Amino acid sequence: MDVVQEAAGPGGATVGCRADPDEAGGRRWYRRRIGGPALELVVAVGVAVGFTYWARNLTDNPMERIGQVSALAALQFRFAVVAVVLLAALVATVRGRFTRYRPVVLRVACAGLAGLASALVAAALVFALRGTVWPLNGQYGDTGQLATWATDIIHGKGIQPFYPPAFPYLLAWWSQAFTGGNTWHGLQQMEILTTALYGPTAYAAWRLTVRPPWALAMVVVGAMPLIAPYKPYTNIVLVMLVPLFARFVRGMRRAAGRGPRRNAVGAVLAGAGFGVLFLVYSGWYVWAAPGMLVAALASVPWARGRRARLVSLGYAAGAAVVAFLVSAVNLIPLLTSASSGTTDRYAYFDTYIEPTYIAMFRFNLPAGATTLSWPPPGELGGVGVFTLLLLAGLGVALTLGPRLPLVMTAAGFTAGAWLMRMWFAQHMSRDHAVQLYPRTTVLILYCLLVLCVYAAKLASERTRAVREMTARRGRVAVVAALASVTLLTAMIGSSTGNRFLPTSPSAQSAGSETWNAQRLRQPDGSCSPYWAKTQGKGGCDEPTPKAVPNPAPTDHLFKGNLDDLIGVMAGD
Repeated sequence: MDVVQEAAGPGGATVGCRADPDEAGGRRWYRRRIGGPALELVVAVGVAVGFTYWARNLTDNPMERIGQVSALAALQFRFAVVAVVLLAALVATVRGRFTRYRPVVLRVACAGLAGLASALVAAALVFALRGTVWPLNGQYGDTGQLATWATDIIHGKGIQPFYPPAFPYLLAWWSQAFTGGNTWHGLQQMEILTTALYGPTAYAAWRLTVRPPWALAMVVVGAMPLIAPYKPYTNIVLVMLVPLFARFVRGMRRAAGRGPRRNAVGAVLAGAGFGVLFLVYSGWYVWAAPGMLVAALASVPWARGRRARLVSLGYAAGAAVVAFLVSAVNLIPLLTSASSGTTDRYAYFDTYIEPTYIAMFRFNLPAGATTLSWPPPGELGGVGVFTLLLLAGLGVALTLGPRLPLVMTAAGFTAGAWLMRMWFAQHMSRDHAVQLYPRTTVLILYCLLVLCVYAAKLASERTRAVREMTARRGRVAVVAALASVTLLTAMIGSSTGNRFLPTSPSAQSAGSETWNAQRLRQPDGSCSPYWAKTQGKGGCDEPTPKAVPNPAPTDHLFKGNLDDLIGVMAGD
């Protein structure tokens, strides 16, 4: 349809004239494909960062449980205020003169809620780390190694070539720019910031494949249960990888019907995106590789003729070449290391869990006696209701959309990760090698959650009663659904934030990481004021002059950990 513009005619009269179709189409394309998504990203990031910064004025004691509960309630109140404003703006567009603004307001509301989701957890971190400059876990574990690498980079040294370099180099730059070169304080700030941006980045990735309400559902139901403030950049890569690859699969399927220029641009963008994510964290690619291969091959239009097949394969090959060039600095050393027979022997909590249990990931907590009572018994032959719902969602998605790019991607990732998980787990006793196989829990759980959300979407689109209800009360139904998702977001954020509030290491919970940050002496020689108030006159721990690196493999031999567990089981 042509766009009619008004122009001044003879004598000042207004007459209609036809606008330039290319110019009008360009404006529409810009608003739809660039302006709208850019607005959503700005809102999501702005809400996430602003809400996190707002938490700096909480004054309760993070080392006392009553202070923790009060702070969580304060964050919930602030969350409700912002959410009510977003939902009220959407309600105003249901009827009346503001109806025409509804598409924009819906985008803004969904993006804002996605930013609020992760900001709630980041705000809890701001509160938990009050009074200390140390990051989660202080100088210990992976944070110690990251800060050491960033310090080495600042002093002109390199890092181990097989670890993804993006975050250590970014941490070094950030520390020089904002903390005077103190990589410990810089890491604390980066942990909080990347946790806050977890929701916006996941939302932006999902907007490449689904509309705003469903993108928000993917963030809240799929991504938020897996948020990991200790090293949030790792799971950011995971939650972005699935929708980006689904978009790539769709591009392969449609390549034959597009021009060479559009295919070239799409392949370059896809390859660059995969390469950059690989440089941030490459672990997920190992487990996703079989699913990637299967989904890509299934997307080639084998029955549409030789030209269509070649164009589709060329699109994939172009993206692969670009991805290789972008990630070569890390990919080549990683492949060289793998071919040399390097093994991973570090065993942690989830290493000893029953191998088919994927309903919850306990992060990198050490192995111990608590593994004997985990996982909790399920209701149906040891399988819990939550897992049954995940499998039901998988079945519905495969039934209603087996050839859809997102279903093929998520199901392929799940199947491939499951097979590799069992392959490495079955050889643990023989090879005394873990190879990080428990990390597949996160990938499998995320893909199944995504498939559940997508199954709900497909079912709603194919159910006549739902379509008729949406036609009659569509706008009200969207507001009601977002209100429910908002309450779920508040609960998930509060539960996750509570898990990272300072707790004694004896409790074997994630709260020990902020506890370790509070108990270390500050660079100026003082103790955290909250540690001093709650721990009496014992003082705080002295930090080592240099970061404590990860233990050498010989300090955490798999066999030693396994023997310790057998001793616990035998009652020794």
